[in-house]
Amino acid sequence: MRDKHWLYEIRFQNRVILITLLPVIALTLVSILIAIVAYQSLTRNLVLDRNTGLVKVAANSVTQEFDNQLTLLQSTADALSQHLGDVPAQQALLENWEPLLRSFEGGINFLDTDGYAVAATSAAKSRLGLNYAFRSYYQQAWEQKAPVFSPFISEVPSGSPAVVIAVPVFQDSQMQGLLIGVLFVEKHLWPEVIQDLQANVGAQAFLIDSQGTILYHPQKDLIGTKLKDDPVLREMQSSSQALSRLDNSDGDGGRVISYAPISAMGWGIMMTEPWSQLMQPARPYLYIIPGLMLVGLLFSVVLLLWMLQRNISPLSRLLKETQNVAEGGEFHDVPIAGPPEITLLLTTFNRMMSIQKEQRESLRKYAMKILETQEEERKRISRELHDETVQDLVGLSQRLELCHTAIVKDPQAARIRLRELQTLINRAIIDVRRMSNDLRPLILEDLGLAAAARMMCRALEQDLPTAEVDFEVIGPSYRLPSELELVTFRVIQEGLNNIRKHARSATHIEVTIEFKEDDLEARIIDNGPGFEVVKPANLMQQGHLGLAGMAERISLFDGSLEIISTPGAGCCVKLLLPYSPANQAVPN
Repeated sequence: MRDKHWLYEIRFQNRVILITLLPVIALTLVSILIAIVAYQSLTRNLVLDRNTGLVKVAANSVTQEFDNQLTLLQSTADALSQHLGDVPAQQALLENWEPLLRSFEGGINFLDTDGYAVAATSAAKSRLGLNYAFRSYYQQAWEQKAPVFSPFISEVPSGSPAVVIAVPVFQDSQMQGLLIGVLFVEKHLWPEVIQDLQANVGAQAFLIDSQGTILYHPQKDLIGTKLKDDPVLREMQSSSQALSRLDNSDGDGGRVISYAPISAMGWGIMMTEPWSQLMQPARPYLYIIPGLMLVGLLFSVVLLLWMLQRNISPLSRLLKETQNVAEGGEFHDVPIAGPPEITLLLTTFNRMMSIQKEQRESLRKYAMKILETQEEERKRISRELHDETVQDLVGLSQRLELCHTAIVKDPQAARIRLRELQTLINRAIIDVRRMSNDLRPLILEDLGLAAAARMMCRALEQDLPTAEVDFEVIGPSYRLPSELELVTFRVIQEGLNNIRKHARSATHIEVTIEFKEDDLEARIIDNGPGFEVVKPANLMQQGHLGLAGMAERISLFDGSLEIISTPGAGCCVKLLLPYSPANQAVPN
């Protein structure tokens, strides 16, 4: 015999506690390590998402301002398209619209198809007559036939950092000129947006154009410089979407770099923050979290010990009662105690045992009913044999004696007695056949289900002269396996017997047998008084042994029995019995 493991030498309760606590402690320690790593990773992701969101908001603010300026300039271009070729009218329109166009500090010029400035607002009149055809934004606008934003430029003649927005002017879908507006960098909200991004210590934010040139930086000496000296910043600037990344290339604790493009311009806003400054507020939590988890572990151990004791006690009582029932003892309800799950288990167990007890009682009643039914059937057969067949045979014997006496003295009277004798023999034959059919119909074995059902319908029509009994077979009539035919026959027989007993007032009765491709359906419908339908599970308990027996037989063949009835609305009994085509005999 193998030696028992040392765990089995410990008491069950202590063994459960040990097996439960060891994994909990191990998992808690592992969880502390995972929590520290996850906290650092989560903090990094949150910081990156937060910085990405900040630069995206800032970029959207700048984009919104440029969209407003572009919309204003396009409206002006649409108005100028009505005065193409009329320079005085164009000049007058720009002067009239000048209060609306003040946001363009460098002024607005209209350039003709050769690139010459032919009309201007007051701030741009010094550029009248200048040719802009060599400007990159001029050439790009003519090529794309769409609005264009220039890179960072020095405005002529002031030399101030500026950006040019160029909008084509169309007439009849043909480009007839270009309207340019000059914006001075330091006159707009970009400095405020950039300054808001530098709220944290060590943070730096700046605006760059499509060439990587810094358009605005809080440090004035960096305005106009390029990012080519910083490959990480240059790589991020080449991206076309907002993103943040943690860069450790500086060897000083790393820095978080965030970038968001400004749509339609190729510009972008970039922000850098030292990682050490960002993590400083969160660093104390790296020690608080493990401490709290250890406290939670101790609390969990105490709570677990209490819960185990509370749960094991009801289970022990349940085990004891289960052993008692298994040994044949009488069942006693297990006291309900413990947490909801254990309570549900005990309640379900008590209910299950009560149902089992009721089922055993129902089986006893069913067995008694079967015995009573057998005795009643024997009495019926005995009564019918005594009252009918035996009486016919006694009469037959008496008439034979009379014939024997009269055959010599009165041949005519002997012939009359012989005819009476033939009548008695025929009646006895009918009675014996009827009893034989009630026990086991020979016509079912000889001619099949349809013929047997038709015979029962004719018999019912004779018993109920006021009722019209219709019988119909739908589909090709197959001979089925004898068990299936007998079950269907008994269901129809029971249904018609119930009509004889409980629905004699019915005037129309319909019996249908339908042979389908994969199953057989039988229906018995009457317009009698109807009744309240009893659930199949309660048939036996309420004494409906015939219906209960039918339902049980049908279930053995995976069939179904449905009874549809309401008081005063007749009744419909429907049988559905599947059968395999492989089990079919030849057509009947």
